[in-house]
Amino acid sequence: MANDTDLQLIQHARQHVDEGFYVNNLRDLVDLFREPSLVTRWPAAFFVLRTITLHIIYEWDKQPVASDDADKVRAQLQPLFRRVLDSLVVDADAAQIYAALDDVVLAWTKLSV
Repeated sequence: MANDTDLQLIQHARQHVDEGFYVNNLRDLVDLFREPSLVTRWPAAFFVLRTITLHIIYEWDKQPVASDDADKVRAQLQPLFRRVLDSLVVDADAAQIYAALDDVVLAWTKLSV
């Protein structure tokens, strides 16, 4: 089970995910996804979330993003990021966590950011 510190960090990440996918908020998420206690406990989950978030930031920093495109990315990824974080809070088994991660990766590969 996640300790209190991990639960607070995950709750903070969930709040950022709920706020939306805009660059400054995504940068804050990247910082949270690097927290040593989270990365040590769930390295694959936070590697995947961090890598996708960094890629979005990189692409959106290069050129202005149409609001429709940003909305599409948010609509596809926001609930899936939330699902991964929620699975960590309830201490789901590895199969459930990796299924949630697979869904994030599949959605990401279908998006053209």
